[in-house]
Amino acid sequence: MLGTLLVLLLVIVLTGLASEGAIEFEGPFVSWFMDLSVQEARLIMTIHHLASNLLLLLIGAHLAGLFIDHVIHKTGVIRSMFTGYKAQKHV
Repeated sequence: MLGTLLVLLLVIVLTGLASEGAIEFEGPFVSWFMDLSVQEARLIMTIHHLASNLLLLLIGAHLAGLFIDHVIHKTGVIRSMFTGYKAQKHV
């Protein structure tokens, strides 16, 4: 899950920079993307928006999983995030 979130963040950043250069003619990479056609710029923006929405969906799923783990399984995962120690079960 973490790898997917990081890849999506990278896609969002790169497509954001590309669309800024292709549409607004601004940004650090404007010379790379200013020659794109309107259709190509729209495709980059569509990928950017889809990746952004998917990232929000995955963040929500991640938080839902955390909540389920905390409420149903009672593993103490939230406490271990802050303390760095996971509670051990005594057998």
